[in-house]
Amino acid sequence: MLLASLTATASAAEVSGHVKEIYNESSGTYTTLENAIPVKNATVQVLRNGTLLNQTLTLDDGSYHLTFTSESPVELRISYHSCLI
Repeated sequence: MLLASLTATASAAEVSGHVKEIYNESSGTYTTLENAIPVKNATVQVLRNGTLLNQTLTLDDGSYHLTFTSESPVELRISYHSCLI
């Protein structure tokens, strides 16, 4: 699940939100959207025409915030790995 908001002006923009997972690998079950698990250290990237404008990692609560200078449209790319040890 991805929760994001995008705001922009003519010269600068920002994007922020939360990355959460509804599948609990520990129990092997799915949870509700309200109980989704925050994803820590997910990579969040903003790209325009394949060019990386900015990137960050999500915090412990799954939140992120990025600023960038570009005209729309932009691509928001989020990636993370999960595994049981």
